[in-house]
Amino acid sequence: MKNILVLVPHTDDEILCYGTLTKFKEQGSNIDILAFSYPHELPKIKKEFENSCRILNANYKIIFDLPIRNLQSVRQELLECLIEYSKQKEYDLVFCPCSTDTHQDHEVIYNECFRAFKLTNIWGYFAPHNCKSFNIQIYSVLKKEHILQKMSAINCYQTQKTRSYFNDNYFEMLAKVNGKAIKQEYAEVFENIRSIMK
Repeated sequence: MKNILVLVPHTDDEILCYGTLTKFKEQGSNIDILAFSYPHELPKIKKEFENSCRILNANYKIIFDLPIRNLQSVRQELLECLIEYSKQKEYDLVFCPCSTDTHQDHEVIYNECFRAFKLTNIWGYFAPHNCKSFNIQIYSVLKKEHILQKMSAINCYQTQKTRSYFNDNYFEMLAKVNGKAIKQEYAEVFENIRSIMK
């Protein structure tokens, strides 16, 4: 994969596919991460997002200066932004929230991602605390070093440490459970939203 685009409704959502991004970066992929909003009551999270992206050596940008749960109000602008990105660079793979994610901002990004990138491979990442079901179709096998780098990124987000699901133990255990399903030590799982063979 030469060029990869990661669409995250909020700063910190990149964590949901971070191990796989680490693996792709190791293989030479260029990674762009676009965040679309952030919790305004936590201004430090913008810097934490930057630090997380820098560990990955990814290009990053926050698109809208919006608090969370407001992306529907800029849906058309968001779509136009994504269409513009689709014209600027040929992406081999786009990550976005999965189709069963019930968070209102995640739903907007999922829908507009498909509209803008339906001629591209799209993988949907899971936020277990938001999803009503899991449509697992892709297993990304990870090594210990990928998990360690993911933990480093998680630890950038000190403002999120009070959340029960936002800690390195939780994500490591999740990767182990996913790995067990395919007789591997670690894995991340994805929904295959669009797959195009060339």
